Amino acid sequence: MAQQSRTLSDKLKRIEVAAQKFPALSASLNTATDQLAKSVNDLDVLLKRFGFGIPVWFTFNQKAEEPYYDNEDIGYAKIGGRWGISIRTFRGIAERGNLPEIEQWLFNESPRHLRVAAAEKLPELMEALVATATNMEKRIIEKTADVQAVTETMAMVFDKIAPPRTKNTILTDIEASTIEASIAFTSSIPSVEEFASAATVVGEHSDLAKLIAGNLDTAAAQSAVDLFAKIGKAKEGK
Repeated sequence: MAQQSRTLSDKLKRIEVAAQKFPALSASLNTATDQLAKSVNDLDVLLKRFGFGIPVWFTFNQKAEEPYYDNEDIGYAKIGGRWGISIRTFRGIAERGNLPEIEQWLFNESPRHLRVAAAEKLPELMEALVATATNMEKRIIEKTADVQAVTETMAMVFDKIAPPRTKNTILTDIEASTIEASIAFTSSIPSVEEFASAATVVGEHSDLAKLIAGNLDTAAAQSAVDLFAKIGKAKEGK
């Protein structure tokens, strides 16, 4: 019994000694954490100058074996609408249909133990960011060339089957509604040639447009009048 009492007394003394260190240790730990946070913030500011906008993740700790995975990653990503150095945990089982469980934070908002473990991998993260940006640049250049080739091919084909309309083309200003109206009122004219002739003289005989439009409903009549007015202006401008 006396032996147990001495053992307990020794433990209590050790606890007392440890407890006395708490205030100073807490202050120094928080100071060190704040210094790390400031350093990471400064690095974030530098990275934002370049506006990479490319997510990159680098695993700094793997705690499971296949088929399970339990990774801790440091990265550069957009979280909560902000780009910055980030940390995530990524765990699950590598089987079809099983989605991973992911938790992610901006670096200084993550658990402290993860910040400490991830900090030493910042050089590797910078290298990964450079490699990813370089690869992205190459892919963008390649895809731009592909899109340009498609555009040029389409333009070549369309120029052959549907040449661009010019100011001298009578249909240049005819939209769908006007075309519909035109089809309606051409039935009252014996031939297409006479319709074209009517269009060319509308500048001198505006009553002609009204006469033709008289055979149409109100909306179509207005479309016809607008059409002939445009044709008249085009004729006057030649």
